Amino acid sequence: MSEAGENIRLQKAVEQYRKKGTDEAYYAILDAVEECVRHDAEVWINGNPIPGDPDHVDPAGMEGDDGQFYMMIFSSREASNHGENQHPMLVGVRDMIATVYGTEHCAGLCIDYAFGHEVPMVTREVLEQILPEDAVDF
Repeated sequence: MSEAGENIRLQKAVEQYRKKGTDEAYYAILDAVEECVRHDAEVWINGNPIPGDPDHVDPAGMEGDDGQFYMMIFSSREASNHGENQHPMLVGVRDMIATVYGTEHCAGLCIDYAFGHEVPMVTREVLEQILPEDAVDF
């Protein structure tokens, strides 16, 4: 891990995935996500304010090819800028995963969304396979 919100390994894994699109590149993303969770790294999100509830935000997301909703996380501030975030903020990756598990309609995470680029998706089922058993208790 580097400075807050700068997850270099995850950022490089996403770049390789976009260049190569291979299973190996996708598995590198999963390894980087697992490392982020182990260290409870901070990730960037586009956290839309909830009117009347200043202590909480609504994380932005996107609809995947499967028609499901995926919450967006970003590996760095720079990647967050490419996602055209209006309300960028840092949150712990464990908090985001807890939100995935606590939101019935959320199918997982999408990483480093940028318009016109391939966006890696990590489904809830894949998260369950790569994370510690207590992950749902974060």
